[in-house]
Amino acid sequence: MNFIPNWIKSILHLIYVSLINPFVIAINFVLIWSNLSEQTSTNVNKLFGFSIIAYILAGVILAALLSAILFIIVRALTKTSYAEFRRIDTIAQLPYVLFFFFSILFMTGEIEGNIMGFIFFPAYIILTLITVPISFALSIILIRRARN
Repeated sequence: MNFIPNWIKSILHLIYVSLINPFVIAINFVLIWSNLSEQTSTNVNKLFGFSIIAYILAGVILAALLSAILFIIVRALTKTSYAEFRRIDTIAQLPYVLFFFFSILFMTGEIEGNIMGFIFFPAYIILTLITVPISFALSIILIRRARN
C-alpha cells in the first residue's frame, strides 16, 4: 500500500470513521439529519439530493475532529506517528462496522418516526453499549503494543 499517498489514506480513514463510528453518527443525526431531512408523508422523513452530500461532509468533519483529539492524546502517551495512529484507529473501529447500516439508513431510507423511536434508537443504544467497551479494549491493547 506504499503506492497510495498518505493524504488519500487519511481521507479514506476519515470517511470510514464517519460512516461507522456511533458517536459521529449520533452527533451528525442530531445536528444535520434532523435539520436537513424533508417530510415525505405523515411522520416520515428522508434526506434528498444535496442533503446527503452535506450529511457525509459533516460526518467527515466530525470524524476529523474526533481523530485529531484522539491523535493528540495517543501522541502524548506513546509518541507514535500519525500513520501508526491511523492503523491503530482503523483496527479499533472494527467493532463499529454494524453501524454502517444505520448510516446508510439515515442517508437513503425513508424513516417513520415511530419505527425510529421504538426500534432503531433502542437497537442503536444497545449496540453502542456492547461495542464501545470492545473498541476501547482493542485500542488499549494496540496502543500498548505500539508503545513497546
